[in-house]
Amino acid sequence: MRKKLPYGKNRKRWIDFLSDEEFKRLSKTDQDNLLRFQRLSSLRESKEIQIEKLKEDLKKLKEEVKELDEKEENNYLKVQFLHNTFNCRIYISQQRRKPSSLKLNSSGGNTKSYIRKTYKGEKLKERISYNGSINSKNLEKPKGVYFQSEEKLKKSISQLTGLNTKEINFKTIKKFIQHHYRDYVIYLMRKLGSENFSNSSILFEDFIKWYKKENR
Repeated sequence: MRKKLPYGKNRKRWIDFLSDEEFKRLSKTDQDNLLRFQRLSSLRESKEIQIEKLKEDLKKLKEEVKELDEKEENNYLKVQFLHNTFNCRIYISQQRRKPSSLKLNSSGGNTKSYIRKTYKGEKLKERISYNGSINSKNLEKPKGVYFQSEEKLKKSISQLTGLNTKEINFKTIKKFIQHHYRDYVIYLMRKLGSENFSNSSILFEDFIKWYKKENR
């Protein structure tokens, strides 16, 4: 059956319209070729129209995805702490304090002072303690934390890991805290929520109990 060629904007090749009389005068081969051309042309154009429609749908979908992406990001930041790989960093610093004992004697308006170098017969030593901060997008500001004195911290890590205290240096302490203490922070943020976590105090002794429970 002979078809009229469509006249859409995607028409690529043109054949002048033939009347029935003109078509009948064509050879059988020419008739078959013309009908085949009409069929293929109509099919090609229908695909072109389908592509244009898909392009419009794709453009609309991209706009919807962009809008949803912004909404997703806004809500993700509120519950980001529920994911193990959220952006949480633990910073560690050493604090050195030289011990001093000040004795005041008021006599005639004069004040005398001296620095005590021993206590109960033992020489006073420089005291090193470890402090840090927890940084996360879920927190409005970094949360300060206190770990332990260097001596206690080495003993704690030795008890938890089996390492000899003599093998534990600042690098070892830093690696241990940044890995395991970070896991503990994530656990607390999941349990308390970021807002309650911000207002709560974190005791290193509680971390030790948690670590023992998780690694028993």
